[in-house]
Amino acid sequence: GTGTDAQSLGRGGTIMAVSPGKGSALGNPATLTSKGSFSLGAEYLRERGADEGTWVISVVDTSSSVRGAFNYYTDPGFAGFEKNLWGIAFAQTLHPVLTIGESFHMGEYEDLDGDSRNLAAGDLGVLLSLGERISLGYLARNLYRSDKDLLERTSGIGASIRLPLDILFAADLEESPFSGGDEDLRMGVEFKPLSRLLCRLGYQDLAGTTYYTAGVSYIDANGSVDAAIQFNEETDRTDRVILGFTMGM
Repeated sequence: GTGTDAQSLGRGGTIMAVSPGKGSALGNPATLTSKGSFSLGAEYLRERGADEGTWVISVVDTSSSVRGAFNYYTDPGFAGFEKNLWGIAFAQTLHPVLTIGESFHMGEYEDLDGDSRNLAAGDLGVLLSLGERISLGYLARNLYRSDKDLLERTSGIGASIRLPLDILFAADLEESPFSGGDEDLRMGVEFKPLSRLLCRLGYQDLAGTTYYTAGVSYIDANGSVDAAIQFNEETDRTDRVILGFTMGM
């Protein structure tokens, strides 16, 4: 949830109350609000220190009453997994102001004994719309390992505010898994200086480490071309770069 697609990473990885997008499959599934579209996306994510980058394949469908999203990561070493990291999400609107969603994601990793195991998460998300400009999000997550034992429960909240002139502010506060109670803070802003150009800036405090992010999208009737970076303030280095595109239908 710290920004595994260019659009969310650019605005600090905020995903709890911003809808809809590629981040819905691993973020808050309830952000799959109705937009009446179907999109395919592919992105290349490169993490500093990883052996190689990963391709992120995504599908987002907001054209039906039960909406869905799917993400697959070809080489998810950036997230501590060996292979087969994927996520799927569904959402349904119960009331014009209330959407709920469920998601499941899983990846394979190698334990200390060299055995292959799965780490999975089942999520329940809620999105509450307060008028046309303010949205509030909530996420409850259960983490499981291969033997289906419950490892940990975490939760998160988020808010987004849309201002005139196509300006969006968003903020998330989420419990960090396996951190003993630490929380991740993510904030970002999104604005449109030109009719086809969308720019993003963000801030992250992830378990005590500070990052700054930036991103840009060029948008036309066929989709968008997206790019984003994550800068580590402590090491003075760029830790993550994402480049990709989305085709809308």
